[in-house]
Amino acid sequence: MKAHVYSLEGEVTEIELPSVFETEYRPDVIKRAVLSCISKRIQKRGTKKEAGKRHVVHYLGTNRGISRVRAAFVPQAVGGRRAHPPKTKVYAEKINKKEKNLAVRSAIAMSADEIPLIVEDSLEDLEKTQEVAEVFQNLG
Repeated sequence: MKAHVYSLEGEVTEIELPSVFETEYRPDVIKRAVLSCISKRIQKRGTKKEAGKRHVVHYLGTNRGISRVRAAFVPQAVGGRRAHPPKTKVYAEKINKKEKNLAVRSAIAMSADEIPLIVEDSLEDLEKTQEVAEVFQNLG
């Protein structure tokens, strides 16, 4: 694939673009890669099996001024487990490495047609606004 490169005077030359720009446009693969990337940001939800049961302190016994339910892990007790906790679910969608690379190459290739104007690197060296305006006049 070739692209037109304009000089500061407005002359046109052609350059050969890298082979990545010749990759076939695959919107389905791009969509899959984007959804995979977004789904990995979603926080997992679920319960910990040992929640509320990990204690270092032992029970001190009676005559302490505290009451304790013997089955302290039941849902209606303070410090007990939840009655109907959320079920564990992983939202992350996996994608193959080669498929992900194809999606990146396809997205880069799609952007080649959208490049409106390629100008030489010497445009960055211009310091005066008047010089830049003159270059834009030459480019049309």
